[in-house]
Amino acid sequence: MIDFSAQKKKIAELLQRTAIVPFYIDAGRVFIPVKMRKALTVNDAVYGYVDLAWLQQVDAVAKNKCRAVVGNGMEIDIFSSRITVVNSQNNGQRVREMLADQVKDETNDEQIIGLIIKFLRELRNILQ
Repeated sequence: MIDFSAQKKKIAELLQRTAIVPFYIDAGRVFIPVKMRKALTVNDAVYGYVDLAWLQQVDAVAKNKCRAVVGNGMEIDIFSSRITVVNSQNNGQRVREMLADQVKDETNDEQIIGLIIKFLRELRNILQ
């Protein structure tokens, strides 16, 4: 299970942002927020999330509108400037890098534990 509240707090600290931030499922699945439609009312949630790995290209269409091309060739209209989407991509990349570093650290810990277990088994064999 994923604690999205804790995740959001962690990512907000990493990016030094309090607004809408990316979220992740694992190191390979980082989702970035993009404005998917115009607001209908005040405080209307207009953001959707795009998998960073699938986002291939972002082209400006108008002042506050761009079009994204995703991995399957589908085009998505985004109601933000291209610069805003690129900044969101950069933030998503920073999250991905943070997660990759954590995976490396966990792998090292797992390797150390594995070596300790092997050592203890060998020690037991010697004592027997």
